[in-house]
Amino acid sequence: MSKNVSWIALTLVALMVASQAGAGEFGAKQKGLWRCQNNQASPTATLYASELFEANAARDEVSAAFKKLLADKYQVTSSVSCGMAFDGPGVAEKLNADNLRWFKQLRASGTKVVETGWKFVADAPASAAPAAPPVANAKPAALPPKTYQCWLNSYGNNYITPAFTSSTEYYALNADWRAFITKAHPPNGPAQVACMEMDLKQAASNLAQAERKRNDWKE
Repeated sequence: MSKNVSWIALTLVALMVASQAGAGEFGAKQKGLWRCQNNQASPTATLYASELFEANAARDEVSAAFKKLLADKYQVTSSVSCGMAFDGPGVAEKLNADNLRWFKQLRASGTKVVETGWKFVADAPASAAPAAPPVANAKPAALPPKTYQCWLNSYGNNYITPAFTSSTEYYALNADWRAFITKAHPPNGPAQVACMEMDLKQAASNLAQAERKRNDWKE
């Protein structure tokens, strides 16, 4: 297995997105086994990974908490991905064993892996504060454009986009891609569906992998 194939394939394993929920999943609570990691800018960039933990939470709140941990403790400001797998007999053991092998392979290839030991803990409900009055005709600030690549990875059903530039907020972009690709090509069983910031060279290498089918998705 080549280094590029190993990187993207094992990253998909680590993200553990086992549900086939639609665009609303990022704000909806899901109960299961979670793990988070930063989105590496390249295969050799340092990987920061959380522990495997059980939680009933929304993906956006888990991701925001892990991103804060990375910024506060490690001064890392890259985007993050948090995935959830439904619990069952032997699932935790299988996921931990898979990730131990993954970390070992990454380290053998020269990639630094930092196991942060972090687990998500839901914040206690805060007392209600008066909402600030809305500003008339206020418009959200435009996000700077970034280069992304999106994919669906499932049994016999693997699709990937070329690199593209987008100013869409990260979670909205993922939700839009998930809604499109799972309708156009319904996964057969558990699936990894995600978008990630990607440099052009790595995106081209990922797209060239023989087992992946190109999909020229546009927002």
